[in-house]
Amino acid sequence: MYKAVCLFLCAWLLVVVPAWGLILHPAGEPGADWSERPASSALGKWGSNASCVVIGRNLVITTTHQGGGVGTIVKIEGVGYTVVEQWCEPNGEDIRVAKLGHANLPGFVPLFTNYNEVGKTVVIGGWGVGRGEELLDNSNNLIGYTWGNSGSMFERWCTNKVDIASSGCLVADFDILGAYSATEYEGVLADHDSGGGWFINIGGIWRVMGLNQGVDRLDESRFGENNYAIRVSSYAKWINEVIEANSGCDYRAGDLNEDCVVDIFDLLKLAEGWLQSDCGPGNNYCEGADFEPWDGVVDLGDYVSLIRAVAN
Repeated sequence: MYKAVCLFLCAWLLVVVPAWGLILHPAGEPGADWSERPASSALGKWGSNASCVVIGRNLVITTTHQGGGVGTIVKIEGVGYTVVEQWCEPNGEDIRVAKLGHANLPGFVPLFTNYNEVGKTVVIGGWGVGRGEELLDNSNNLIGYTWGNSGSMFERWCTNKVDIASSGCLVADFDILGAYSATEYEGVLADHDSGGGWFINIGGIWRVMGLNQGVDRLDESRFGENNYAIRVSSYAKWINEVIEANSGCDYRAGDLNEDCVVDIFDLLKLAEGWLQSDCGPGNNYCEGADFEPWDGVVDLGDYVSLIRAVAN
């Protein structure tokens, strides 16, 4: 019902570079024990060049301009899941929902659906290049950082405040160290962060308000001023319809073809991967075929476990 070719037709981004990472915190980065952010399980690494947000047990949301699609590997907490289906926004906007094969992810976040984003402090997460060299102003004051190595991707977090909300876009500017409006861990976007999330905590529950989309460049150092995000509330009705239509049953071990039952057809899928020996987190244990015991190979142990699952 919601299948569409993924297109990116947003004219204003012609003057804004795609956002693929996070430059962080002139005042220092959050410590390892910083808990004022969503769990890492809410944030995914989309392929080798972008990020995504987990919004269902087997669903993620991301932008479309970074490419990828069915067959892309999404890594969440080090485990790789294959995109088996995707749904793009019907009017060609820069947003899509993707289904991950053999995924049962408890750490998903709901959508922020209100239209009162302006003035709210958000936590921004992404898999990006991190920060590189320091940037100083004419008075030798630290004002930011260049982007790190473009071939690297790290889970990074920062904070900011929403300044503008338009029909489908959110804007948050980057306030330099000492500015009265700067948040505790003020940050700005950079390489590899497209599709990551702008999160807000409502009543103890983290919700996704926006998706990283673009960033202004002030000069050739790539130091950004304005962060841009897809406004989730503008597309919440469509997103929730996709979620509802594809929630189905929770994935269970042994349901290799994901039809909500473990039967002879799963045995046939097991046979297709028989004796595959490179199973691990990177390929979600051979797409679920190496499921008990998790020994790296699809073999007799998995066959016996599957037979027991069929019997149950």
